[in-house]
Amino acid sequence: MGLIYLLHIATGPEVSNCPNDITVILDDGEADAIITWTEPTAQNDDGVISLDSNYSPGSVFGIGTTTIMYRAAVYNNLNVCSFDVIIIGE
Repeated sequence: MGLIYLLHIATGPEVSNCPNDITVILDDGEADAIITWTEPTAQNDDGVISLDSNYSPGSVFGIGTTTIMYRAAVYNNLNVCSFDVIIIGE
């Protein structure tokens, strides 16, 4: 009798609940703001997948635009969620 090989191919991760852009207008004299958001989630057929990010909720942001990226990877399958934090000075 021959050997039978079963191959499980993981599907790419799906990222859900990616935040919308966040815009904050600072009061006079303020130079930065602590910004929070609800983190997205990711999963594939095998269940929940952890996400890597360049910033975390509760980070401090100065005046300007910062792109927040969440990355979910399973083997060579990648999905990214991104949004901007926009801080405007008075």
